[in-house]
Amino acid sequence: MALAGVREPRLETDESIFKRGNELGIEPGKVIAYKDSAFLKIKRYSSNSLYIFDKEGYYLKIKEVSEDPKCGGSMFKAMEGLGPITYFPRDSNKTISSEMSLWQNLQTKSAYKELSSNKYDYTVVYYWNLFVSLKKNRKNIEEIKSNISKNKSVNFHLILINQDLRSADPTLAGVKL
Repeated sequence: MALAGVREPRLETDESIFKRGNELGIEPGKVIAYKDSAFLKIKRYSSNSLYIFDKEGYYLKIKEVSEDPKCGGSMFKAMEGLGPITYFPRDSNKTISSEMSLWQNLQTKSAYKELSSNKYDYTVVYYWNLFVSLKKNRKNIEEIKSNISKNKSVNFHLILINQDLRSADPTLAGVKL
């Protein structure tokens, strides 16, 4: 079944990911993606997911306590109202450091290490991919940036992570999607 703005997933190349990243305003040297070895772990996320982590690095369970958690809508709006202290429940099993251990710079293949957790009140992680349309990805990223900019009481760090399955991934050799 085809959904509007969503195409069938396929194995992508680094070049196709860099091209889409560029269309989204992400320079090739700044594209962050999953390490090849993390393939089995990444499938726990739905497409184009949004996660918010607090200053201590814990995932905030905003979706779990929101009235309408579909499609991350409540997550998008939650950024506007977050203050220096939050009352959302935290998940001590899902941390930003455990997530970061799965990421790499796609161009250099080096581990992602850019975050100093104490520097920011919240870290917003958005997972994007090529099988969701450019228009939808762009809209989501613009909405995230807009909601972050509206909240002047806290410091946010936005990390955009590509979650496409890559043809160069040795665990996917010979796989047809």
